[in-house]
Amino acid sequence: ENIEPVPQIFPVNVENNVLINEQAKSTYIGDLHAKLLDKYGTKFIWRIDVCLCLCFSLLFTDLAFRLFFCIASRCSAKFSKVLIATSTLLKTKSLKSNLSRPFSHDES
Repeated sequence: ENIEPVPQIFPVNVENNVLINEQAKSTYIGDLHAKLLDKYGTKFIWRIDVCLCLCFSLLFTDLAFRLFFCIASRCSAKFSKVLIATSTLLKTKSLKSNLSRPFSHDES
């Protein structure tokens, strides 16, 4: 029986594990892109890339708007609490000043 050793594409070292993973990912993505290019041709591949970029940009803008409105609503809620407290304080002071004045009946 002849058993041939399987050749390794990347030598495995513990300290280079992250580098190996990045090389493997970029090789996989490059191979996938090349297969799509061979399958669909150059006229179609740019449409896939543009579509992916458009989807990611829409996702990013959606997340950015959600984050902005979340922050804005929290700041608005804190600001409105201050306004409500201030207006309540002013109403209380005006009510106390009105109560401290003597009540008079004008009978005409």
